[in-house]
Amino acid sequence: MHSFRISNEIILIKKIDKENIDKLLEWYVYDSDPYKYATGVIDKKTSILQLKSMLDSLNDEGNFLAGIYLSNSNVMIGMLKGSINFKKEPLLWINVFLIDKQYQNKGYGTSAVCMLFSFFKENYNISRSLISVSECNSKAISFWEKLGFKEYKRINEVSDSHGLNPAIVLSKNL
Repeated sequence: MHSFRISNEIILIKKIDKENIDKLLEWYVYDSDPYKYATGVIDKKTSILQLKSMLDSLNDEGNFLAGIYLSNSNVMIGMLKGSINFKKEPLLWINVFLIDKQYQNKGYGTSAVCMLFSFFKENYNISRSLISVSECNSKAISFWEKLGFKEYKRINEVSDSHGLNPAIVLSKNL
């Protein structure tokens, strides 16, 4: 697992502290908003399974899980999980990206993503990022498009508790 620490005057992205595991559970289990993720639509049962899978995958090379914290108070306001892959081209996949509802639309998510891109471009020579988003999650699609992502391809049979929901894979050259 890759571990890193990057910051600016607003936010800090770093390994999730043990005392913040409860916050992950709150976001994944107790929050009922299915559109809370900037990466898809998730129900409670899927959230618990995704959290377990996410934590299990941290030992895999290339994966990372990080908390997004306010710099001035060390309060965790979000999280992200992703992986880097060097097989064909240096590539950053963002698997999960979440900002707590009370901190959304204040620039924290945009700041975190821009910092992440800069870090991986400078330190790992990553040239492109991909993310998949549920086609139903128009707020997430808008967020990523404002950051310069473009539709790369569609996946028509992504199953969740709402049935089959197509997903869009978005791409951005860094």
